[in-house]
Amino acid sequence: MGRRVSLSVVIGISLIFLTIIPLGMYLGYILDGKLNSSPLFFIIFSLASVILSLYLVYKSWDTLQRKL
Repeated sequence: MGRRVSLSVVIGISLIFLTIIPLGMYLGYILDGKLNSSPLFFIIFSLASVILSLYLVYKSWDTLQRKL
């Protein structure tokens, strides 16, 4: 891989983690506040967003490897 491709992969992975995980955490926090529940939704949405982020990184990496 060239240096430019490596940099774009790192930036893409960073953007995936910096947008999806906090969004899932925020959504869980809002639902917990509205439903006056324990941090159940916060934990569920946080784990779901981490799993979704890892899946997207895996699929992106797999696609990149196939194209190279």
